Amino acid sequence: TEEWPPVSFRENGQPGGMAVEVVREMLKRAGRIEEIEIVPWSRGYKLVTQLPNVLLFAAGRNVERERLLTLIGPLLLVKTELYQRRGERWIDRLELAREKAVVGVYRASYFETSARKNGFKLFSLAATPERSVRMLLAGRVDLWADSNVSSGAIVMKAGGNPVDIERVMTLDVTEMMLAISPGTPESTIQALERALREMK
Repeated sequence: TEEWPPVSFRENGQPGGMAVEVVREMLKRAGRIEEIEIVPWSRGYKLVTQLPNVLLFAAGRNVERERLLTLIGPLLLVKTELYQRRGERWIDRLELAREKAVVGVYRASYFETSARKNGFKLFSLAATPERSVRMLLAGRVDLWADSNVSSGAIVMKAGGNPVDIERVMTLDVTEMMLAISPGTPESTIQALERALREMK
């Protein structure tokens, strides 16, 4: 998983968060003993697409991921929101924003894909969501795309205050899933699916 509070994050050096708790319980019920590791999203995504027996969470459901990976869930529903610095005027100029505004997102994220699908053309790709929001707060990007679930925590982690940003528009609503790599035994996938179903 990635650093994405409150869904997943480091807590006293250990993985914590709502999704981490769910996955730990799933693994336990499925009789698995794997460790959960927090890595940058782009690294996790590379691993889940290239190696067998990798579980990546929480991954936004989209056509490409459904084609490449086995998705189980959902863990939660999230809105992809587009934010601006409080007091900016992009909310009144969305067509101009699609052509001229630079959107900060973290590289290879679902939020980048969502903003592109919504017609935004210019992007500043960062290694972490905190870097993207720091760029927004510093005026180095015009807009920032991330989820309604995590945006407040990300702003605070980046040293800002959630009141410093405001929502411009909702780009989409998606299911956040558990993504399982190709080559993973079907018995493992079925055990994880059964565990999540029982928990629900």
